[in-house]
Order: sequence, then C-alpha cells, then structure tokens
Amino acid sequence: MAEVNVTIGGRGYPIVCDDGQEERVAALAGRIDAEARAFSTAGASLPEARLLLMSALMIADKLDEAEARLAAAPQPAPAAPPEDLFSGLSAQDAAARVEAAAKRISALAAPGAAAAPLPAPSAPAEAEADDTDDPGDAEPDPEPDESGMTPEQMRLIRRERRRQRISARNGE
Repeated sequence: MAEVNVTIGGRGYPIVCDDGQEERVAALAGRIDAEARAFSTAGASLPEARLLLMSALMIADKLDEAEARLAAAPQPAPAAPPEDLFSGLSAQDAAARVEAAAKRISALAAPGAAAAPLPAPSAPAEAEADDTDDPGDAEPDPEPDESGMTPEQMRLIRRERRRQRISARNGE
C-alpha cells in the first residue's frame, strides 16, 4: 500500500491507496480541491466538514449531468454482421471448397511441392465475400500472377493463414 498526501481546501490529508495509484489519487484530490477553492473564493467561510460536503455535492451534480447527457446521446448503430463467405452454397459445396483450400495450403506449405490450382468455384463469384486485404479487387481476376496463382487463390490462402493465426492465439 502507498500513501499520498493531498491538500484540499488548504488542509493536508494523508490518503492510503494501492501501489501505482498515487498519481490518480492526487489528480482526483485536485478536482475536489478545485471545488473547495471555488467556495472559498466566493466568500464562503465554511467549517471543514461542510466544505468537503459541498465539494462532494458539486462533483456529484457534475457527474449526474454527465451521465444524463450520455444516456440521452444517440447510440451508434450496431455493426453489421460479417458477410457470410459461403452464402448461396449448399453445406456440401461449402465443405468441398474449404477442403480444397486446405489441401492447396498444405501443398504450398510442403517444401519443394508444386502447387496445384484450386478447382473452379461452384457458385457465382458475387456470392463470395471480398477479402479485406484486397479492398480494390472487387471481382476475382482469372489471370494468374507470376506465382501461378489467381488473386482469388491468394485471398483463400491469406484467409486460411489468418484463421490459423487466430486459432493458435486462442490455443485451439
């Protein structure tokens, strides 16, 4: 436990707090002292207990007003649910696509293995969600790049790697 000496209304008070909380306690005491000084500069000559009570009431009033403004503030709209990557596909087709992607990734991960192209999707390209890594690539480009993979194949690989990183972080 730590001890902080604070001054409120011209009088010092030793305050015990958790270690590391000394600055926060001093800052909070500074806010109380500011309220107490406001009464003193207004010409009020109050006993110590009354000065502390009035300061606490002023701070409680400010807190109440802030909470009321927060409650009255418009709430942000809920976030849209993430786009379903397999909308429009049957469960069997979705499972086949995931399995094909997993095999492709495994083939790429194997040292010296030649990568086989992914099978063509069984659903229209517009049913797929565009990967966030390629915001400008709204439609899959069928042309392979210098690695021999299409942008759609690269997105699937990035998506799988991201899924694996998340699983590893979560201990799955």
